[in-house]
Amino acid sequence: MNKLFFTGLICAIILFFGTPLKTYAQQNAFVDVFQDTMNVKMLVTNRGLFTALRQLESDESLKFAPNNRSYLGVGGYVWDLGFQFHFPLPITWFFDRARTTESRITDVQATLYRKKWLVEGVFQWYRNLYLSDDQSLDNLAEGIQEGNIRARRIMVGASHLFTGEQVSVKAPFNRNLRQVQSAGSFMLTGGFSSIELEGEESVIPLGARERFANDTSLTEISAISVFARPGYAYNFVYNKFFFHLSGSLGLALQYKIYKDEEGRHTNWGVAPNYNVKGATGFDNGKYFAGVSSVFTFGSVQVDQIRLLETSRNLQLFVGYRFAEPQWLRDLKPGFLNW
Repeated sequence: MNKLFFTGLICAIILFFGTPLKTYAQQNAFVDVFQDTMNVKMLVTNRGLFTALRQLESDESLKFAPNNRSYLGVGGYVWDLGFQFHFPLPITWFFDRARTTESRITDVQATLYRKKWLVEGVFQWYRNLYLSDDQSLDNLAEGIQEGNIRARRIMVGASHLFTGEQVSVKAPFNRNLRQVQSAGSFMLTGGFSSIELEGEESVIPLGARERFANDTSLTEISAISVFARPGYAYNFVYNKFFFHLSGSLGLALQYKIYKDEEGRHTNWGVAPNYNVKGATGFDNGKYFAGVSSVFTFGSVQVDQIRLLETSRNLQLFVGYRFAEPQWLRDLKPGFLNW
């Protein structure tokens, strides 16, 4: 991972100093399309999967940690493709209890932008979770390590913008497009998702079993879902500043699975599902900087227990846009021209 990070950084520096600082833009009424250009950007990223359990009868709730991970990285845009290399920061820098139990995180997120389409894929697997509350580390030292609790989320979705020629959802995030006039569009999102919380002995950590006495035999709560969400996206621009906000709200048809001391159980259900994206920053054609965020909420209810999972991706970026060298343009694979 370190080799990839530094290789990308070195390549970015070479391209930065070896390429004339020019940009070529083809403008339509709403969006600048930068042709034969590329960009390089530095990134600070925080990704997370907030996981919680709630007992509906007693209104007791549990929150699990670590629920996020921070990264430093370098990214760019070339051949109409965006890329990022991330260097993960140690979890123990941000979670004291991660020194007691080794928490492992796999968090992969990818997006494909087209003019009227947005395709997203997410795989988040957070292992060795423990309670996130104000109880002392000494009192929970044994309970933290028990259970080997794991949370997982998988999602593949596609969004269609009905007036994608006027509103670019690519511009706020990849930055090789620039919105030049404010505009909005209705959109429709659909896809597949899976959420799961699993423990070897129970999904309830030892330190919280007195509060969840009737549910401590649960070892797995999960749901496989098909979802549909109508929504709206809007890009606002003022001089060199931009602001993007999009959101969609809908329902997920769920096939629910849970395991307890009596065995494996299944059921069907419906649950709310929503997504919010935002970005704001500055772009003068060559230099750009800003912050972006993506939040997605999902839940599944089994009897009187509700599992809540909220995925997030926060990013601070600073970048520079410049002309793509001719030799690099000549190397572009033909299938990328579709």
